[in-house]
Amino acid sequence: MTLEQRVEALELNVKELESRVSNKDKQLSRLEQILRNRIDEFSAYIDTTALSARDTSR
Repeated sequence: MTLEQRVEALELNVKELESRVSNKDKQLSRLEQILRNRIDEFSAYIDTTALSARDTSR
């Protein structure tokens, strides 16, 4: 394998790794969005439950 071929192979490897990193970033962003939504839903549930408990204790 010539030096030029090795460089080309390394460039292809770098492009593949960049693509993987980009895909992982997208997946992590999506997961973060899902987790934030779940936290918001849970917070709303807690708020609703707390309000309901206050109403029944009156």
